[in-house]
Amino acid sequence: MDPDVIITDLKMPLMGGIEMSRKIRETDRETPIIITTAFDDKEVILKAVDVGINKYIVKPIDTEALLGALSEVSVQVLKIQDGILTGSGLIVDREEKLKKEADIKQIFATLLKEETGKGPQVVKVFIQGTIVKVTLDSVLTKMELSMIANEKNYRMISYTREVFYLDRKERMEEAMSGQLGMDVMLRHVTCNAKENRDDLQFELKIY
Repeated sequence: MDPDVIITDLKMPLMGGIEMSRKIRETDRETPIIITTAFDDKEVILKAVDVGINKYIVKPIDTEALLGALSEVSVQVLKIQDGILTGSGLIVDREEKLKKEADIKQIFATLLKEETGKGPQVVKVFIQGTIVKVTLDSVLTKMELSMIANEKNYRMISYTREVFYLDRKERMEEAMSGQLGMDVMLRHVTCNAKENRDDLQFELKIY
C-alpha cells in the first residue's frame, strides 16, 4: 500500500533525504514529502525544493509546525485521492472521475478483444492524481491457459504478454490521451500468468 505522506530526515545512514526524495519523484510526483533536518541552510532548502519536496522543517522540531505542515499536505492528499490532477486544474467531481475510469475500461476491453480474440473478464481502473492504474483479470487466452498447465511456462507467458502491451504502447497512450484530454505515458507493465492478471500504470503528463 502506497503511503499518503512521507516524512524523512535529511541525513540518514544509507541514503540522504534529498536523494531518497529524488528517487521517489522519478515514479511518484504527487505523494507529499516533508523533510526534517538540523541544518538551517538556504542552499539545502533550495535543493530540497528543486527535488520536489512539499515542506521543510528545521530541528528541533516544533510540534505545532509539524502538525501545521501535515494539515496543509493532507488537503492535497484528499484532493488527489478524490480527483484527477490535469493541466487545467483538479477534477474533483465524482461522476466525472467515474466516467473517465469507465471510458478507459472500455479502451482495454476493446484492445484485448481485437488483438487476442478474448477480452478480460474484469477491468479495474483507478485514477489517483496524475497516476492511472489499470488491472486486467482473467486475460489469458485458451492457448495460454493450456500452456500454463506446465508451470515452467509461467515466466514465458508473462513475458510475452508484457511485450504485447509494450508493442502497443503508442496506441494505448493515444487512446487514453483522447479520453482524458491530455498526454499520457505508460510507466510500468507487470503481467502475472500464474494469477491470470495484467497490471499497467500510466502517468498524466503535466506541463
